[in-house]
Amino acid sequence: MLSEKWQRIVQVLEYAYQPIVNTATGEAFGYEALLRGVQASTPFGSIAQLFDAAFEDQVLYQLELALREKAITSFAETGLLKKSKLFLNVDNRILSMGDYQLGNTHELLKRLEIAPSSLCFEVSERQNDQLGNSRFVEIKTILQIYNDQDFYIAIDDFGTGFSGFKFLYHTAPRFLKINRFFIEGLMSEHRKRLFLSNIINIAHNLGVQVIAEGVETQAEFMACKDIGCELAQGYFIQHPTTLRGDLKAHYEHIDRLIASDRRDRQSDERLITSQIDPIEPICVDEQMAVVFDRLRNNKTHSFLPVIEPGGQPLGIIRESDLKSYVYSNYGKELLINRSAGQNLRRFTSPCATVELRLRAEHILEVFSQNEQSEGIILTRNMRYAGFLSAASLLKVIYEKNLACARSQNPLTQLPGNNTIAEYIATVLLRSDQRPVLVYFDFDFFKPYNDKYGFRQGDRVILLFAEILRKELQSEGWFIGHIGGDDFFAGYEGGDYLQCDRRVREVVEKFRLDVMGFYDPTDRQRGYIDAKSRSGQMRRFHLMTVSAALLQLAPKADHLSAEEIGDVIAQLKKTAKADCHHVAAAGML
Repeated sequence: MLSEKWQRIVQVLEYAYQPIVNTATGEAFGYEALLRGVQASTPFGSIAQLFDAAFEDQVLYQLELALREKAITSFAETGLLKKSKLFLNVDNRILSMGDYQLGNTHELLKRLEIAPSSLCFEVSERQNDQLGNSRFVEIKTILQIYNDQDFYIAIDDFGTGFSGFKFLYHTAPRFLKINRFFIEGLMSEHRKRLFLSNIINIAHNLGVQVIAEGVETQAEFMACKDIGCELAQGYFIQHPTTLRGDLKAHYEHIDRLIASDRRDRQSDERLITSQIDPIEPICVDEQMAVVFDRLRNNKTHSFLPVIEPGGQPLGIIRESDLKSYVYSNYGKELLINRSAGQNLRRFTSPCATVELRLRAEHILEVFSQNEQSEGIILTRNMRYAGFLSAASLLKVIYEKNLACARSQNPLTQLPGNNTIAEYIATVLLRSDQRPVLVYFDFDFFKPYNDKYGFRQGDRVILLFAEILRKELQSEGWFIGHIGGDDFFAGYEGGDYLQCDRRVREVVEKFRLDVMGFYDPTDRQRGYIDAKSRSGQMRRFHLMTVSAALLQLAPKADHLSAEEIGDVIAQLKKTAKADCHHVAAAGML
């Protein structure tokens, strides 16, 4: 029982709530309860100091219970718990309290007629670092009990501590909350994208959904969505608010952003959907007798996808996992008997789970990390959509590669005119960035071709294509080959100065490398003698490449291809006359 001092503190504290939205729909999946009023209404300077003092007074568990009840009852009045989840932070040190016991939250929810699956406990990675080995084992056991009681578990602040991957390995969380450190600058920092994409792949392989925390800008939201985060939370969506009436079930500005973004047109959803195996899933609440019947009557698969009542996938149940019961005395009867406490959740194994909207290569990358997997569960808006086997995934990749091959330039194998046109049409619809279109054109290529021959000219073209691959084929860049000595690049990284610098590096690298394609005499003289277009012999400089950079305004779909072409043509003339062979302009 809390002392009068701590009861007063509980009374003056209040909760703010912040939405966690589905990055594909703008629908609120859940809301995190965040404690407010500590500095203004208590003698403590921070939330951390408050809980440290409760820990020292040995009342941490009772304080947690009182605050938990306050958060749940307050949020339940909004009516949002019917279709969403409430995320509550848990201080791991409650395990050290002598009065700690299981079941109190379950009893509270029974009184309020709230399903346990409406609650998600957030366990911070920061605090896990402070737990000894004995406590680590203990918290694993308790979290397993929480899972068995239908509570959800999330690992919070992932990436900030040292025990995160160990904790992820030993527990079965449903969510992984990525710390803002990895979100900030995600659009332009390649190393962060590399780290985060690998974390997301591991999570998806374990059937864990990823929440991006601290998303503050539109660009950060789109970067998190594109890299595979199913959920996002942060100021860009909504600031934490104590005004519960301001909370929404659907955030229209996110919905509008997603609708205006046409990147999904480049997705492989059509190809993937055509290969989906529509295995009928089984609900985790179903009786084990039904599970046995389904597995026995299934002639094509030795497993069943398992879903929550709301349609969210939990994993799969394998026929092999039940064999020890089937072939033992009274084993099957024990499973079927509900009073024995056996349920489907206990036998459900994690399975790689990804959204349909992701690229086929992303799905293949997730699948390849687990060679013994039966395949991948596919979701649409986080609800079960079907199953993709290894054979079906290979068909998807084959069909995509075949389609890409048809649109590639035959010499350089870079995307050709059709793909370039689709890319430009897509970036013109962007509402969140100022994309840059770059046109590359060789200088003095025809005289070189005439003197050294077409085969040698093709080698020069291949040289430039390789330079583009090495220098520009990274996050935010698109490269293509228009034909002949004309190339194209698009940049959506958001940092124009970096774009300009990289283009100038390409121009300079080509100037230096192409010298090796001239014989020593021409290289030393710095020019060649060849016929002009009129047939007259004249002197030509050694080859260079000129670059025209055109930065577009956000959502520039009012521009026509002719208008863009006219501006680029003028920029190209300016670039060829410039000593650095680069010209740039902006276009509204």
